[in-house]
Amino acid sequence: MKKLLCTAILALGVIMLMTVGAYAQMPKDKIALQGEDSFKAEMFNEFSDTIEDNALYVATTGIDSNTGTIDKPFATVQKALDTVKAGQTIYVRGGTYNALNTFKTSGSEGKYITLRNYPNETPFLTCTTGTDGAILHLNGCNYIKIYGLEIGGHSAEKAYGILLDDCENHVIISNNHIHNLLTTKPGENENGEANGILLFGEGKTDETSINNICIENNNIHNNTTGWSETLSTSGNCKYVNVINNTVHDNTNIGIDFYGNAKYCTVPAYDQPRYCVAAGNTVYNSICSYAECAGLYLDGARDTIFENNIIYGSMYGIEIGSEELQADYPVKNVIVRNNLVYKNSCGGIRVGGYDKKKTGYVTETKIYNNTLVDNGEGEGGWNGEFCFVKCNGVDVRNNMVYKSSNKYPLIGKDLPAQYTLNVTFNNNVFYDTNGSDGVYFEYQDKSFEGIDAFNTFVGGTNYSGKPSFNSDYSLANGSYGIDLGDNGVLNDMGSMVDLGNNYRAIGTVDVGAFEYQDGSKPTVTTVSTTTTTTEATTETTTYDKADLNKDGNVDKKDCAIMLKLVQGLKTDIVATDLNNDGKIDLLDALWYLAKSSAKVWNYTTGENTDDFYSVKAKNYKDATTITYNGLILTKAVKMESGTAISFTAPKDGTLTLVANGGSGKKIKVNNVSYTIVSDGALEVPVKAGTVTVSKDTSSTYLYYMSFK
Repeated sequence: MKKLLCTAILALGVIMLMTVGAYAQMPKDKIALQGEDSFKAEMFNEFSDTIEDNALYVATTGIDSNTGTIDKPFATVQKALDTVKAGQTIYVRGGTYNALNTFKTSGSEGKYITLRNYPNETPFLTCTTGTDGAILHLNGCNYIKIYGLEIGGHSAEKAYGILLDDCENHVIISNNHIHNLLTTKPGENENGEANGILLFGEGKTDETSINNICIENNNIHNNTTGWSETLSTSGNCKYVNVINNTVHDNTNIGIDFYGNAKYCTVPAYDQPRYCVAAGNTVYNSICSYAECAGLYLDGARDTIFENNIIYGSMYGIEIGSEELQADYPVKNVIVRNNLVYKNSCGGIRVGGYDKKKTGYVTETKIYNNTLVDNGEGEGGWNGEFCFVKCNGVDVRNNMVYKSSNKYPLIGKDLPAQYTLNVTFNNNVFYDTNGSDGVYFEYQDKSFEGIDAFNTFVGGTNYSGKPSFNSDYSLANGSYGIDLGDNGVLNDMGSMVDLGNNYRAIGTVDVGAFEYQDGSKPTVTTVSTTTTTTEATTETTTYDKADLNKDGNVDKKDCAIMLKLVQGLKTDIVATDLNNDGKIDLLDALWYLAKSSAKVWNYTTGENTDDFYSVKAKNYKDATTITYNGLILTKAVKMESGTAISFTAPKDGTLTLVANGGSGKKIKVNNVSYTIVSDGALEVPVKAGTVTVSKDTSSTYLYYMSFK
């Protein structure tokens, strides 16, 4: 919706860019997906070209008085939407369909309504009448999937591709081509709006939020948006996943999460929350009448930006707060593993831009991003980084590089008293001035040289020239290898870099990419060593998991294995520990279950080697249960937001101790299991990710073990 950004920029030079899009696509199992467990599972269901039974069909040769079969298709999408029932698929044949369309029927859990292309055909949904509205308007309908459509060519004062504006939930928008949405009032006033995809949350309660949304693999481009954004999540929205989209050549912000604008009249719910933008490629977000960013968080909270590539825009990433809202500030934001390069005004900007009119950005983490040659156009004084009106920002493990020395690496805007509690550690800063000449402007002061900057901020940062490959990944011998703070891996909750390679535990690199030397681990089946002396023959047999041959199978061996599976050079050979015929992360994780069961016991606080990842709010003093001589008195209440997960290094048995009886159930990997009585439930599980979650009823979980 409306974006009153900073000062006008009248002219922009042509930016010469290289293409670096290949790394952005991020596997879903490596994304911090948001939403209910059942919806996250639904996001993994792939769209199939196998024709569904009981489907409806639309074709340009059809008639709306037909029955909607493949032989007697409807003529319009709207007729199909008026006719469809829960669980049905609507196939739209190739051709052009000129109309605004409104969903009127909801699906249900397990019975989504799907609107999609007929396999291998491209239907084009457009509107050339100049009428305000959306080509596809969900109008309060839930459990909807939209797939494989071309949507665009709509010009009006208010022109939308796909619009959700009435508490919609459980919606997947996937693999669509959305383009050429045009507002007829692009910069004249604030009423002109055009969005490729818009989530506009006006609901007044948490329950009436727009929630459980996935927007993935869409190509959205060449839209004239006015004061709106290309892909926007606004107001009362939660659990929104914006992943692996390509957004480019649009006249304002690329991807936006916008809150505190009074779209929802209840301030506590007027901001997007628990959202993620991951694996997106955004470029050429350029506005002639305002500053804009490729990826923008404005007034939202509890959101992750990870593994995105942003280039050729005005700002790369902005974490801001345009609206003054002290009670519901921007907070708990993580920006990690992003590549931000050649954006004209600046790289990553954090904070509100006005002393009195904008809010603060708080509790934000900026980890392992790579910033290159940003802020070289008009407005470049903002630098690669700019920190303004913020309080509590942790900046670590970022690679910051300029091939010139025209503008500072960190730029300033507001006076120092508006930039509070920002910490800098393990970042690499470099420009053509070299280590002694790198230039910063921060908190009303100017610094030349990395030592002067470190002294002022009280941190440990570095200056040395990195060596990049053509995609800005680290080249052999690059400065920044092994210079990162390893503690960010716990804070980040992510073990992968922008290239979807696992980070090297203990020797994390700086920037978005972990260095890959291209070597491959060698498989060996040798597990014994024989030593012969003159007097006797002594055979020393080592456990094959004892990689360093020190007589112990421990964390040192685990650290070695993590390096080996990443192909890092070492004199030690890797071992197929779980006997699955390959060497991979599961072999490293094998150590977590090498000798005995891995126990989680809430009564005692035990969580063996932090094996289990527990997401829960409701911890209880519970009715006593006795199991195998253990007296269990405390439990976690399994609710909709509760999830306990771990990575099984091999096939094994998961034991759960919970309160049973009266039809009590629990889910393991989304499969329901009945707890027949208070006590143990044994569930066989396969190697890989395992998740324990709520079933239909609330259950109290006391104890778990995996072996």
